[in-house]
Order: sequence, then C-alpha cells, then structure tokens
Amino acid sequence: MLVDRQGARSRGRWPSPEWFVFGAIALILVRQLLLPPIVGLADNGDFVRVLGPLGLDHSATEWGERYFGWLEKTYVPGPHLPVRLASSQLLLSGMAKALAGLGSQDGSLDIRTQGAVHLVLYLLGIALILRAARTFRPPARATIGAALLLAATDVAWVAPLNSFYAEAATLVFLSLLVGFGLLALRDDRARPWALPGYFVATVLFVAAKPQNYFLALPLMATPLALLPRLPRARGRAAVAAAACAVVALGLFLQTLVPWEMRIRNLWNSVFYTVLAESPDPRGDLAGFGLGPELTRFAGVPAFAESIPIEAATAKFGYGDVLRFHALHPARFLRTASACAGSAFVWRDPRMGNYTRDSGRPAGTLARDFAVWSRVEGLVLPRSLLFLVLFLGGVMAVGVFEAWRAGVATAVGGTAWFCAALALAAGMEFGICVVGDGLYDIVKHLYMFQLLFDVCLFAAIAWTLGLASRGLARL
Repeated sequence: MLVDRQGARSRGRWPSPEWFVFGAIALILVRQLLLPPIVGLADNGDFVRVLGPLGLDHSATEWGERYFGWLEKTYVPGPHLPVRLASSQLLLSGMAKALAGLGSQDGSLDIRTQGAVHLVLYLLGIALILRAARTFRPPARATIGAALLLAATDVAWVAPLNSFYAEAATLVFLSLLVGFGLLALRDDRARPWALPGYFVATVLFVAAKPQNYFLALPLMATPLALLPRLPRARGRAAVAAAACAVVALGLFLQTLVPWEMRIRNLWNSVFYTVLAESPDPRGDLAGFGLGPELTRFAGVPAFAESIPIEAATAKFGYGDVLRFHALHPARFLRTASACAGSAFVWRDPRMGNYTRDSGRPAGTLARDFAVWSRVEGLVLPRSLLFLVLFLGGVMAVGVFEAWRAGVATAVGGTAWFCAALALAAGMEFGICVVGDGLYDIVKHLYMFQLLFDVCLFAAIAWTLGLASRGLARL
C-alpha cells in the first residue's frame, strides 16, 4: 500500500530530516508532560486498578480533588489491594514507582515520574517509526514525519501518558509495535531484532486492557507475512508458534476479566444501550430471559445505586447480546451509528487536563498542541457509513496491493500490515459497540481513534505516492 523508495536501505545515522522531526517531537512532549503546567488526564475512578496493587493512593482527601476535575500530581503510600485486572500498565507503573523510590523518602510518586517512563518508551517507538520511514519513497516518508509531528504530539493522544489509565500502555506499545513491525517488514538487517521486538510489543499491547485482547488476531497476520523470507525452517516454525501463542494469550486473558467488570459491561450493553430507546422494552427483556419489572431500569448505567445488577446479569451473557443484535440488525445499526457520532471527539469534557496548582478551574481541557484533534473533529464525518467505507477501503486496497506486489515483499508486507491495522480498527469499534454500548463511549473509542489515524496517514501516503508517480509520467 505504501511504495518503496528504490534501493533504499538502512545506512549509518538517520538523515537530517528525521533527526529534526524527532527532536521537535521530543521537545513538544517534554513541554506538555514534564514542565509546568503539566497536562495529563484526571481520574474517573479507574486509577485504583493500578494504584491499589502498587500500594498507592491519592494524596488528596476531598472527592472533588481526586476525581474528574483535576489531575492529581502526587500519590502517597496506601493499602495494598489485590490485582483485579491483569494489565501491562501495572508493569509501567511499577517501573515508575521503583524509580520514584530512588529519590523519595516517604514512598510518594510524582505523576511526572510516571509520565517520564511512558515518554521514554513512546519516543523509542517514534524513533523506530522514523527509522523505518527512510525506506519509503519521499511522499510517504514526508507523510510519516508530518503525521508524527502533528498527531503524535497532540494533547488528545498524549494526555493519558500522565495518568494511571491503561490507555497509556496502549499508546506506548502501539507505537512500539508499529515501529518494530515496519522495520521487520522493510529492513532485512533490522529483522533479527525487530521481529522479536514486534512480538514483545504486541503482547504488551494486547495485555494493556480487555478492549485489546481480541486484536491479537489481526496483529499476528503481520509476522506470518514474513515466513517466506525467513531462511530456515526452524525459524519459520518458531514465528508461526509465537503468533499462535499471542492469539491464545489474548483469548486466555479474556477469561480473566474480573466478574464485577464483566457484569457492569453486560448491564451497560443491555440496560443502558439496548433498552434506552427500545420500542418494546418488555419484549426485549424477555429476549434476555428477564422479567418486565426491570423496565424501570432502562437507560440506567451500571454504576447507579440500588440496581439489581447481579440478579439480572446472571441470566444472560455476551452470547445473548450478540444474538440479540443479529436478530435486530436495524437496532444494532442505530446503536453503532450513535457510537460513531462520538468518533473523533477524543476528549471527555468531564475529565480535566491540569493539576489544581496550575490555577486552572476544575475540568479545564488543554488547548495547546491540539491542532490535529480539532481539525479531525471538524473535518471528518462522524458517521457509521464513513467509518465502514474508509476502513473497508483501506483493507481492500491493502489486500490488493499485497497480492499484486507479493505479501513476502517489503511493499506487499507493508500493505498487508496496513490492512491488518484497518481490520483491528474495525474490530475495536465493534468491541466498543457490543462490549459496553454507549456508556463512556468517548473514552472507550480512544484505541479505535489511534488505529484509525494510523490508517488515515497510511491512506494519505499511498495516495500521494500514486499522484507523484502519475505526475512523473506527464
């Protein structure tokens, strides 16, 4: 899908354009994440999934200072809680806690230490992508640099890096897997270390949060494209086995999702979403094996008080939710269209970006370094039809280019990778629609929007490559 620069190979140091782009990106990110007034993402109540197992807690005691309005800067020792949700974010936050312990006498953690750990790994992923960019023709190479400079520094992308949300691990490991993946596909000399790096980054990406578990399947299509290029049968067998293991891991992690999270998601899928605008709530409840007395809970979220969540969700599962949507396709399309209306919104207005000592009012959203997210939100249609046509088009073109060039070539492998990422984006959107419905949809679409942007920039690069080749023949 993205065309090669003829004869391009990795040689010596980066060319100067990539050095300048990387330097500018690093400066912008340091300014946002580490220098006051820092930006991040306030706690909506999910921080405890990471803070608790690490024995940390908010330093503030007032509810309004802990949640939503402001990002809290300092976290202090608290009770150790059991791990309820396995996540690679625990690994990153554990590293931050260990680093903080080197200079902290009281065991406290400054959020900027957490941000610095995320930032170093995120910059490593960006560096890998920029190194891979040297193997593309000039239009694609310029698109990659501009995309990283504009989007990868956007506050909507990077605000979670100063937080304890698993979205931080998602962004960090996505950047690494894209960088390692491109190098493994396009640079023969880098493949011996880039391919193992891709597997490790993908495992950590998949393990970041439940929304990512099923994405192991499309992401493992990429290393399989490299099998014909591996010289030894033992190496090909090892890659195939590793790909199967990653998919199995994603499926296994799904079985470990905590019971309380599972029933809340089920409740939101049915009561908050399906029943909210149902023309026949009693009939829909009967389809889930539930009685008509529960109609009064239509449109009520899972975190509301005095709801019979355990008794209700004991009678149905996700298989019943999928079957309901299959039997009512028009209703499913309306729900999916409503979710698509939140695409490219990026930022939940309830969750502030600043610390209280910044002097900003509670709930203030950062406006600097937000050009990309603003333009995308204004220009791109927030419609289900657009999302389906665009992602379907990227998949179709990617598969066609892979077939035309040969999936085992650098060009064909890159096209195949783009198609896999488009499939992952589509799957992620479907997971959001079915998994939790309309509840907290802006936050849940974060991963989808990252993948969509990657596909968008790939499509732009491919289009510019076609145009440049066409102009060259005039």
